[in-house]
Amino acid sequence: MQDKRIILKRAQMYFQQGRLDKAIVEYENLLHIDPKDINALSVLGDIYSRRGNKEKSYQKYKEVAKIYESKNMLPRAIATYKKIIKLDPNNVSAALD
Repeated sequence: MQDKRIILKRAQMYFQQGRLDKAIVEYENLLHIDPKDINALSVLGDIYSRRGNKEKSYQKYKEVAKIYESKNMLPRAIATYKKIIKLDPNNVSAALD
């Protein structure tokens, strides 16, 4: 298994270069190692949002919000829910699942 730091470094490099398909693969690899990696989930949500994939973005942001809630980090959970609402302002109930 590859070192998490090496994968993260590659993921960040691809993201900075705008090579989003490769960045997605690397961030997903990070999630195979650590499914609750808040940073990887959040960045994937951002990438999917940037690429117009609202459903995948929503899924990643929702996971982030739930992790923050479980850690009683409510301001961060609220900020993440705001990102979800921004994806689809007419679907407020989606953020409240």
